[in-house]
Amino acid sequence: MSNKFTTMVTNEGIDLLQASSQQDKKIEFLKIIGSSTAYSEGQLVSVTYDDVANRASKNQEGTINNVLPEKTVTKMELLLDGHDVKSDYTLNSIFIIAKLKDSDNLRVFAVLKANQPQYMNAYNGSGSTNLQVNVGIKFDNADNISIEVNNAAIATLADLERLGQDADKKISDEVSRATANENKISGQLESEVTRAESAEADLNSKIDSEVKRSTDADSATNTAINGIYQSVSSQRTQLENAISSTASQLSSNLQDEVTRATNAESELKKSVDNNATEIANRAEVFANGILQLGRDYSTKIANETARATTAESSLDEKVKNEQNRALMKENSLQTQINSEVSRATQEESTLSDQITAEADRAFKRENIINQKITDYVALEERREVPISRLNDGWKLAHEGDRPLRLIVTQGGALLTGDVQPKTTGTSSYGSAHYIAKVPSEITFRGATYAVDFKRYFLAPIGDRITSNTNNSVRIYLNYEGALIVDETQDCIKGGPITLNCYLDIKKKNPGGVNLIRHTSDKLTSTSTQNKVVVVGSPYTSNFNALPYYEGQTMTARVWIENPTSPTRVQIWTNKGGLYGNAIEPGESGYSTVTGMVPIWFTDWNIVMGGTINNNSFSYKEVKLELGYEATPWSPSPED
Repeated sequence: MSNKFTTMVTNEGIDLLQASSQQDKKIEFLKIIGSSTAYSEGQLVSVTYDDVANRASKNQEGTINNVLPEKTVTKMELLLDGHDVKSDYTLNSIFIIAKLKDSDNLRVFAVLKANQPQYMNAYNGSGSTNLQVNVGIKFDNADNISIEVNNAAIATLADLERLGQDADKKISDEVSRATANENKISGQLESEVTRAESAEADLNSKIDSEVKRSTDADSATNTAINGIYQSVSSQRTQLENAISSTASQLSSNLQDEVTRATNAESELKKSVDNNATEIANRAEVFANGILQLGRDYSTKIANETARATTAESSLDEKVKNEQNRALMKENSLQTQINSEVSRATQEESTLSDQITAEADRAFKRENIINQKITDYVALEERREVPISRLNDGWKLAHEGDRPLRLIVTQGGALLTGDVQPKTTGTSSYGSAHYIAKVPSEITFRGATYAVDFKRYFLAPIGDRITSNTNNSVRIYLNYEGALIVDETQDCIKGGPITLNCYLDIKKKNPGGVNLIRHTSDKLTSTSTQNKVVVVGSPYTSNFNALPYYEGQTMTARVWIENPTSPTRVQIWTNKGGLYGNAIEPGESGYSTVTGMVPIWFTDWNIVMGGTINNNSFSYKEVKLELGYEATPWSPSPED
């Protein structure tokens, strides 16, 4: 665009360069200001920031993008966004505002003078006029320059490259995360297997210890029983021997006493006949005492024998109880082993399922990201649309070096090219002569745009106008996109007319197609058991593809009638949600939500409902579509 603008570095800009070199500070380029104030070339070098702030018109501010230092020349993009234009104005000057780093003093570094003033339309909510100017400025010390970029600027090629790089990094991070997660799960599985094996080894060790303890207990019990039996047998033998010895001694003593008594009796009979009866009685009492003593010893022997028998039976019962306890403990340990093996097997299966699910999720996410990268890479930077000819009396530049065409970029559409003179003769064409048709719709970057024909005057053109107002040429568009020429006299003659005019384009709403299957325009009554009715999720056949629309604008709408609690439609994800307006109890109407679907989510659903269980209501016309506008209900094309 070198023929449309003259660029001049101001005295303030030269002072900034000198101060930057002397103070070793960076120059920061902050913004640009579009102005209708016009200057001559001689005035440009002396323009100051005070002039701009207090005397020049400041119609709109713009941004500085993609500064590319190349040795002594720094290239930059200057962008004026048509959405910032409050009222119509003619662009005559562009001021580049800069300052030294850490300084508050703003300066006009350079001024761009419009050699062909550009008419800028006020933004009225429909179309806007955007202007991008590529500038190259020579610096002796380019290393002292840095900028602050306004992130609200329209995306450029460098932005898309950075977006691609960011997407590559996100893919790499996601693959690394999935790999790390898989390694983590594998490590957990190996740890769990090791733990199960260790637990099994511990259980086996415990079983062996318990069996050994039981065996030792049985051996100790048998040893104790044998010891008790031997002790009882020994005591019994000793008691029997003692009783036998005592009885023999008593018998011997009795015999001796009888002998003594007999002798005494004989002596007494001899000496005292009167005491014979008393002595006999005393002997009888003594003999009865000896007999009673023998009976007492026999009773003691019988009691001790019974006690030993009872003790032996008790020991046998204890041995049986200990054997039963050891067997029950062994069975319990075996049950625990079986339970632990089953648990470890189930945990291993669960971990395997988790690994498979995580691998599937990572694979699906990788496919989505790859598709988005493909979509980003496939985006066009510009598109040229040829203009069709309507009248053979005019030769369009399809036959020359500059064909008449529409060049579409992100900033708008440029109608450009040469209109050739009449093929034969030298007569004029009069008024309203149709020569070409500009398309009303164009496709660009995967979307459909409508061409705005409101700015339809494209000429008077160049130097073709003379002092005689009838000796002129005017070329313009009508509201249907027809390119029309007015020529009262043959003014074009041997030379072509070059057109360069920007037209506004507006992206059309891509919605209208219902993405949810099995919907109806008939009322359906329902009562929610779990607060909501699910119309879309990863597990439903109605709609299960929300991850393919992440980052895109979508609209959901449903007619809700007579709910018993506030009820709405919502698009929920674990990274945020979109929530529609609530229909109050007893009322009816549309619940609608529009917004951008969050990105990088792993769980989601689309539901309608309220905040309580058993909420009763009727609904119809469920619709989910792309775009920011809710359109009338229609069934899914798949239905």
